[in-house]
Amino acid sequence: MTFWERIKDALARLAGASQLAAAADLRTITSQPAASRPDACARLLGVDAWSPTTASALASVASDAKSLVALALVSPDYVLN
Repeated sequence: MTFWERIKDALARLAGASQLAAAADLRTITSQPAASRPDACARLLGVDAWSPTTASALASVASDAKSLVALALVSPDYVLN
């Protein structure tokens, strides 16, 4: 598999995760202050804790619940959980 095929697959996974997040009831996430949303998302997805790299990425989009959930769904912490 070439580099570009892997990128294409990653973009497809992110697009699917974005569609799921857009359709989901995210009140469990949005009811939390932005700083607490990555942890709330971890609990919702059954992830014990985010790795430091994932936690940093999720914190950067925590104000946008749909983006937060979409990124969490494609994160290695969740996918390999």
